Amino acid sequence: MTPRPGRRRVLLIDNHDSYTGSLHQLLWRATGERPELVQSDALDLGSLDDFSHIVLGPGPGDPQDPVDTGRGLEVLRRARVPVLGVCLGFQQMAVAAGGSVVRAARPAHGVIERVTHDGSALFDGVPAAFDAVRYHSLVVAEPAPFDITARAGDGTPMAGAAPERSWFGVQFHPESIASEHGSRIVDAFLRMGEGRGVARANPIREQQFTQGEPWRLWSERIPALPDAAAIFEACCGGAETAVWLDSAQPAYGMGRWSLLGVPDGPRDHVLAYDAATGSMTRDGAAVRGDVWDALAREIDAHPVEAGDLPFAGGYVGSIGYGAKAVGRSGGGAPDAQLVHLSRFVLLDHERGETHVVAVGPDEDEPGARAWIARA
Repeated sequence: MTPRPGRRRVLLIDNHDSYTGSLHQLLWRATGERPELVQSDALDLGSLDDFSHIVLGPGPGDPQDPVDTGRGLEVLRRARVPVLGVCLGFQQMAVAAGGSVVRAARPAHGVIERVTHDGSALFDGVPAAFDAVRYHSLVVAEPAPFDITARAGDGTPMAGAAPERSWFGVQFHPESIASEHGSRIVDAFLRMGEGRGVARANPIREQQFTQGEPWRLWSERIPALPDAAAIFEACCGGAETAVWLDSAQPAYGMGRWSLLGVPDGPRDHVLAYDAATGSMTRDGAAVRGDVWDALAREIDAHPVEAGDLPFAGGYVGSIGYGAKAVGRSGGGAPDAQLVHLSRFVLLDHERGETHVVAVGPDEDEPGARAWIARA
């Protein structure tokens, strides 16, 4: 496979973290080309040389636990191009190099910290001290198996580098809106290894699922785009639980879709999980297992063919770091809350269209079509 000189083609490995979307945007803006985004446990390790740069994204869990670390350690063993590790990715570098991580003296969840660095390559053009967002409960243990190139005010390692391996990492989140100079740090990383060419490949391996009875999708396309806030108020405003979700890449003109809905269909429900007590509820009633058990049972139980639509029903919501009890402080909102939607509205901002959608088994068709007509 012949490389193309000078082209930056970035592989971003998603460790199942909400920050990944922001990191994806930052890399996209820096390169002018959409990075290849692949979940860590779905990665084709044979494709690594098809990229000019690899980014190991943030995520929950412990890099020393194979369940949490996915294929990140194997990526580091095989990569022959520059690698940037962010948060969990930085910790994976330490483990892959023979080091370890330990529990932090204090968890730092959403903390803005003053960080100082040594002027090494990753911080080219970055002031000697800058603000960065920390969101972690584990830290790289010292002595570290590579050079520590930045620290927080309490001395915690905030960045490291193994230049001989072309590994660079940061414990903080350069993609956060509250972190300073994130773009400069990413640009400095992308300048490393310039001149390597890359060729296109698809690193996503087809996954195999055990699927149950397929559901059908019914929809009505309306060639008009009403105001999203007005639609939400009219359809969802009085509901106890409602969803308004916009595209993951709204910046730089890349956002397209808005999803509005209420879990009021005959198959809909709300799952909530509290890690401190290990309790899981479905519409307030206790159910067995935890959120991971529930997803394993439900998420592919009823496949739906979505056609050109980006969403064909299923779960929408949040799974926080606390769902794995990583740095959990206890109390407050559920660690995971997922809303199952089978009836919803999709707004296509690019084409100026509205899609009113319902999904379910064949027996739901009369009610589904009636709901679409009312909506």
